[in-house]
Amino acid sequence: DVAAWYCSIGGLYKATGDNEMAREYFAKALEVEESTGTDGSRTARASYMSNLAAVSRAAGDVDLARDQYCFALDHLRGMIPDCNDAVETALSKEEASLFRVSGDTSTHSGYIIGGEGAPGGELNVAPNVSAPSPKLLGEGGVLNVAASILNNLGLLLKSMGRLHAARRCYVRAISLGAVALGAHSPAIALRVRNLGAVLLQLGYRDLAVERLTKAHGACALGHGADHPETIMCAEWLQAATETVDIMGAHESFGRDDDPDETLPEAAEWFCERLRCGVLEPTPEPSLPGEERAVEAIDPAPVGLEDAMVPAAEHATMRVGYDHATEAAGVGP
Repeated sequence: DVAAWYCSIGGLYKATGDNEMAREYFAKALEVEESTGTDGSRTARASYMSNLAAVSRAAGDVDLARDQYCFALDHLRGMIPDCNDAVETALSKEEASLFRVSGDTSTHSGYIIGGEGAPGGELNVAPNVSAPSPKLLGEGGVLNVAASILNNLGLLLKSMGRLHAARRCYVRAISLGAVALGAHSPAIALRVRNLGAVLLQLGYRDLAVERLTKAHGACALGHGADHPETIMCAEWLQAATETVDIMGAHESFGRDDDPDETLPEAAEWFCERLRCGVLEPTPEPSLPGEERAVEAIDPAPVGLEDAMVPAAEHATMRVGYDHATEAAGVGP
C-alpha cells in the first residue's frame, strides 16, 4: 500500500522531530488515499488526517490541529450507521462473525482482536483482498480509530488548559476502545493513563491514583514490566502517590483551568449521541462538582505523559509487515 508506505516514512520523520518532512509525507499518504476512490469506506483517511493534526499540534497551530481532528471524526461518523439501533445490530452481527468458527478471533477483514499490532502502539498492516463494508470492531475498525482520535484531541485540549474537556475525550476514548478491543487491551491502558494524568492535574488525587494503578497493571500485563509504556505509567503513579495534600497548607496554589467541557460538534456526537447497545460500557462517574479542586501539582515534566495511538488503520488491512505510526503526545 503506497499510502501506508508514505505514512511509515512520515512516522519516522516525526519520531526524529522533523515535523516539516513528517507533514509532507503524511500529506502524500492522505493524497494517495483520497485518489483511490474508496477512501469513503476506509478508516485510513481519518488516520492520516489525525497524523497531520499531530504535526500541527507539535508546531503550535492548535486551531488547525483541532480542525483536522474534527475532519477525521466527521469522516468516521459517515461510516457509522445513522441510528443507534442500527449500530447495535451491526455490532451484534460483526461480533457473532468473529466467533463463527470456534477459536477464530479475527474478523473477515483481517483484524486481530486483543492488543496493539506492534510494540509502542504501532499497527503493522498489509493489504487484504476486500472488505464489503466498514468494520466497527478491531484495531483498525471505525470505533477504535475514533477512540484514538478522541484521545489525541484530548491531548490537544489539555495542552490548551481545557482539562475538563480533555477528560471527556479520554473517557469516551476508553469506552469506545473497550467496545472495539476489549477492556484489557494495552491501548485502553494508555488512554486510562491519560485520564489519570488529567484527573491528577485537576486535583482529584484519589481518582487519579485509582486510574493510574489500573493503567499500570494493564500495561505490565500486556507489555511487560520493562516496557517503556509500563515504566511511564509507573512514573505517573509515583507522581500521584507522592503528591502531598496541600489544600490545608496553602490558601491558593496551581493555575485555574478552563471549566468549559464543551467539545467540537464532531466530538460531541461520539461522546453524547453514539451508543453501542449492550456493548456500551458503564459510564464513567461524574466528578463531584461541589468538591472540584484547583490544580494541586506542578505541570508534569516533558516526557512523562505520552500517548501511542494506532495510525494507518485501514478498513481493508490485516496485521502484516509494513507499518505506520501516529505521533506521540507529550505532557504540558
